[in-house]
Amino acid sequence: MQHKLILFDIDGTLLSVSHQKMRSMIAALLQELDLNEVDHTGISFAGRTDKAIFSDLMGSAAQHTTRFEEVKHRYITELSRAVQPDWVEVHAGVNETIAWCTEQQIPFGLLTGNFEDAAFTKLRHADLHHHFSFGAFGCEHADRNALPAIAHQKAEAAFNRTFSQEDIIIIGDTPNDVACARHYKAQCIAVTTGPFSENELNQHRPDLILHSMEKPEKWLHDFLRTA
Repeated sequence: MQHKLILFDIDGTLLSVSHQKMRSMIAALLQELDLNEVDHTGISFAGRTDKAIFSDLMGSAAQHTTRFEEVKHRYITELSRAVQPDWVEVHAGVNETIAWCTEQQIPFGLLTGNFEDAAFTKLRHADLHHHFSFGAFGCEHADRNALPAIAHQKAEAAFNRTFSQEDIIIIGDTPNDVACARHYKAQCIAVTTGPFSENELNQHRPDLILHSMEKPEKWLHDFLRTA
């Protein structure tokens, strides 16, 4: 059991930030920066990296590295300023699961599409930030499928331990989380706390589907024994 590595997604998995307020904040930011080329209302955020999302939101302007970095910096600054505690909901069982992994000495980290600073802004508002020492983030690659390899390398350095790809368990709430696990030959647990239903997630064949992470001493204990 101690040789496994768990990687948690953030949005929809550990916590959720008000979708409407996030959309409104980003729309206002794009308007302020005169980035009106793209109709952002049709762009999906779920399960994607911030690098990919903002590339779509910015349209042709995203091709200019300096401009992209400016927008990224402004977004992170505005997120840190604007997010309030009532924007953030920690999902049931998350604190239990983190505590259980800690007690059982099971290594864990993050695999998220968020820019790193944005990830920790959200985690701080949920009082979860102090649990995570490493992760793979949406500023490191636009393609979510590239993130498990990045997290894998960081985990081996952080824990001074070797993990096989099959040792890695990705917990997320979208088909893209399942897809990136499958792409890397890792295992995947899908949770229905995000925008996708059990039926929608089941079509992508995760190894386990949960309605919440409550009682990890049962579902996670059993999963690790058979994984």
